[in-house]
Amino acid sequence: MENLQDFIVIGGGPAGSTIATQLSRKGYSVTVFEKEKFPREHVGESLLPFCYQMLDEMEILDDMKKHMVRKPGVMFISPDGTKKNTYCFNKVIKDESALSFHVLRAEFDDMLLKNSRKFGATVFEESKVTGVELNRPDELVKVDVMDKMGETKTHYAKQLIDASGQDTFLCRKFNSRKTFDNLDRIAFATHWMLDEMPEYIDVGIQPIVYLGGDKAGWIFVIPVGVNRISVGVVLNNSYVKAEKAKLMEAGVEDWQYQFYQNEINTAPYVVNLLKNAKRRDGQPLMVVGDYSYYTDVKHGNDFVLTGDSSAFLDPIFSSGVYLSMKTSFMLADALDKKMKAGDMKDNSTIAEAFESINGAYKLIAKFIYYFYNSKALNLAELNNSNMELSDHINHETSFQLLHYLLAGDFFSEHEKYNEMIDMLQDPKHYMRFKNFALDKHDRSTTTCGYELSESYSKELMDAFMAEH
Repeated sequence: MENLQDFIVIGGGPAGSTIATQLSRKGYSVTVFEKEKFPREHVGESLLPFCYQMLDEMEILDDMKKHMVRKPGVMFISPDGTKKNTYCFNKVIKDESALSFHVLRAEFDDMLLKNSRKFGATVFEESKVTGVELNRPDELVKVDVMDKMGETKTHYAKQLIDASGQDTFLCRKFNSRKTFDNLDRIAFATHWMLDEMPEYIDVGIQPIVYLGGDKAGWIFVIPVGVNRISVGVVLNNSYVKAEKAKLMEAGVEDWQYQFYQNEINTAPYVVNLLKNAKRRDGQPLMVVGDYSYYTDVKHGNDFVLTGDSSAFLDPIFSSGVYLSMKTSFMLADALDKKMKAGDMKDNSTIAEAFESINGAYKLIAKFIYYFYNSKALNLAELNNSNMELSDHINHETSFQLLHYLLAGDFFSEHEKYNEMIDMLQDPKHYMRFKNFALDKHDRSTTTCGYELSESYSKELMDAFMAEH
């Protein structure tokens, strides 16, 4: 049959390009249809250390080291800027993966998509999937695709992979999209140019600033290049709507940017950081809302959903890209086993993969809920208790688990992490844990033991000097 592939992938973002690469490497014919032209701007510019091994396996690690800023840890900062805690990944990760990455998503996603081509995937950009037909008598999936000229062609595959991200193609087709309770938030972000790289930023530390009151939000600062930072604010949708109404009533023309500016000006740390900064020329203000969702329909005889097409929680902890890539790795292995077994109605390997995947998502969802409940778990303030330790609680293990969780280890030990997070909700245990964190670990570090030359490659520095 003409235009028949083993796999058709909808979407060329990290989830789609990763699963296309992995399946192509296993010898399958794979076609990717991406509706946009890469490179394209995208939100989500910081990676977790557990991405490192996958990047290495896909043979793009060397390029990452040359062209992306390194990330040694995360600093949580209180709303008034008086309390800071740094979580250095090298506290518990003792190999080179402790130094993770910040990325320009336009460049990173383009790198991943080109890499899938290198391993044999066929990629069509500016090609929008307009319809699919599943559960056909011939057990093939029919896929209609419209190119940039408006011409529609039909393709067939043995299996369809939905990696359409927040477009959630199949989720919308099945009308199965659901929202997470209490995660209705909106993100605003753009890039700024600094006159110099200040403390923390000069070694790639990522600051996260809590926002107080009814905002239930936070500000992220991501060093994505030499003297270049991405600053974003994530806030409760109800709060955003109320502030929007005030700005519109006042006649503000660009309410989104004015709102963004107002919010970052409430954080003393960010105000000081940007006092001599300029918004990067040509950089849009990216606004993303309605982004927390999931579907219970994740696979069938002839399809699977991977990455954000299946679920997206919240950008806190930079878990999105890791979850997408890791899910695609696991599903590529499961699909390989299914194809080799030859029974397209036997979905046992897919179901087994989703047991771990769903467990990881439930874990990070719990952590996110607790993060937004600052009375339960405030990562900026784990340093101000003088209470005594209890011998019967292994606080060292809990502290290390917290680091591993922030590093991205959601899949292998999600049950153990669940127990740790639940333990921290007991006020008595939480206060003891805070005291342990203060007494046993240096929480005030601003470098995690790294220097500028380790976080900013020669290639990055040379490119900056050439541009300026």
